[in-house]
Amino acid sequence: MHVDEAVHGVVLGRMLETGSYRYNPTDCHGPTLYYLAWPVLAAMGVHGLTDLEAWHLRMISAVVGAATLLSPVSAPFVYYQRYFIHEGLFILLSLLAVLFAWRFVHDVSRRNAVGLGLATGLLFATKETAPLVIMALLLAGIATRLSQSRKTKAPWDWDRKRLAGGLLLAAAVFFATFILFYSSFGANGRGLIDAASSVLRFTHRAGGEGHAKPGWTYLAWIFAPGFYAVPWSGWMIGLLGLAGVCARWGDPLVRLLNFYTLATLLLYSAIPYKTPWLELNILAPACLLAGVGAAAVYSRMNGRLGAVFHLAGALALFALAGETGRLCFENPADARNPLAYSPTVYDIENLVRTVKAISPKHDACIQVVSDDYWPLPWYLRRDYHLVRPIAGHPGASRAGLDRALFRAAAGSRRRRSLAGGKTMSPPSLPLHRFRQEHMTTTFEIQIAHENATYARQASLAAFQTTARLERLLTRYRDDSEISQLRSLAPGETLRLSVDTFSCLRLASEMQQMTRIPASGRKWIARGAKLKCSRRKGTAPVAN
Repeated sequence: MHVDEAVHGVVLGRMLETGSYRYNPTDCHGPTLYYLAWPVLAAMGVHGLTDLEAWHLRMISAVVGAATLLSPVSAPFVYYQRYFIHEGLFILLSLLAVLFAWRFVHDVSRRNAVGLGLATGLLFATKETAPLVIMALLLAGIATRLSQSRKTKAPWDWDRKRLAGGLLLAAAVFFATFILFYSSFGANGRGLIDAASSVLRFTHRAGGEGHAKPGWTYLAWIFAPGFYAVPWSGWMIGLLGLAGVCARWGDPLVRLLNFYTLATLLLYSAIPYKTPWLELNILAPACLLAGVGAAAVYSRMNGRLGAVFHLAGALALFALAGETGRLCFENPADARNPLAYSPTVYDIENLVRTVKAISPKHDACIQVVSDDYWPLPWYLRRDYHLVRPIAGHPGASRAGLDRALFRAAAGSRRRRSLAGGKTMSPPSLPLHRFRQEHMTTTFEIQIAHENATYARQASLAAFQTTARLERLLTRYRDDSEISQLRSLAPGETLRLSVDTFSCLRLASEMQQMTRIPASGRKWIARGAKLKCSRRKGTAPVAN
């Protein structure tokens, strides 16, 4: 179960238990996915979090993904549309918004106005990235109009009163849909305020928050070959889409889809925050163009060329199916899988079994020494009431917890060995060593584990964390948070990540601990003052 799926699953489970929903602007996105799944699961006899299974959640996602009818054997769509996340529903609604906008422009009727308002209202009630769809659609519409030749360009023949009435009707349906969902159908007026405040939250999140990547990242994810993929999906969609644009350039709808795809690619690439499932927003309209291209190529194949086309199509589907099988079913959590982004490794099940062996009491409170403890609440949902991180600085309470867990784990191992009649030492495990260069030095990780693949995945996760911390804390890069903090003018502020703030807070605590009573010196603070004195007026930073 992916971390995001676990979060949404717990939210939905509580919704099934209480019969109510309150919008959380932090990390849960909009309410439409929960309201879609709620009646379906309730009708199936699922009444709470403990009744939920992973297949319940993924069934909803699979149905939504099938409704789009886009690349059913394309690895990115199969991989991410089985996740219980908002992206599949968001893509479906974005395509419906494009469709109804197109129909409304050519036929200002009440039906099209209601469809446009409902599609955009549901779109905004699904994810906070909905404004990107509207911006891409507006840019595509302008480009489509400008690209039309003067001979075929017809003047707008809208009736102004009818157009104004249609726009007002669409706006009324949009706001009614938006208000109903975010207010929990009138039960939570605070949800509208939270929805407005989420704009600032996700505007800041667009800056990266640990997911910042270069502008060419989406193109690399779509077209660059990897260990398990060519990728056939990206190249076939791109080539067939290009063929469709070239063959049907005179069709304004094809031009609209072409410009919408390009505008979506540019907008998402310009935002530093990037995750692989966001590429589906680019691939979805491209798939429609690829369908146009496939139809255009097929229409020109006659005789032997037709047989060649059928053979090539069969081979392409075979390659796509094989690639999808390797990426989505055989190696879904492998670090070399380009689609696996922060996956939950299979060892999580061993961790759950260990926790249950250490603390068999189901009313125990599990404390996790980390700010990021998902997806543990999902995996422990039937056996423990609460999973929470230790608050505050991980000092004595963390050490005490470590000792308690160590004693409990040792006792558990000893009890299991004594049950067999004699005390046995644990079997020796092969030692795996991994090295990478970070922070101008060599980091080496040694992991004793029977499975080399799991050991490699764990080391890669640790090295990724090291690289992320280096990007945040180094003073040798102008874009690091420490460098930005040092360059602030008096009175300016900077929002820091949790990791950077924790480091500075720890440095401040160490500064107080290293005070020498006789002289009053603060050795750590003294170094910070020396470095800050080079730029007068900057905030002190302990490096």
